[in-house]
Amino acid sequence: MNELGPVHSLRFSRHAVAMARDRFDLSTDEQAEAFITSEFAAARITYRSKRYPDQIKVQGDVVCLAYHPASHKIITMFVSGHIGERNRR
Repeated sequence: MNELGPVHSLRFSRHAVAMARDRFDLSTDEQAEAFITSEFAAARITYRSKRYPDQIKVQGDVVCLAYHPASHKIITMFVSGHIGERNRR
């Protein structure tokens, strides 16, 4: 599945930016947006959300992004499950 739009025009919800700042100790919104953009660009796995069919989950090395293709916007983000599992061991 490759329904991702261009990285250069990606938009971000306030919630996604706040999550990035809080979870990764980033000082500015610009740093948070740059981090989200890098995860989006490097994503290797994409799949349609089961709960929200109008969204695509974009799985990166560190986080999973909830992407809304119609608005070309990152809605939210969360730490990828395999990272959480690895850190618990």
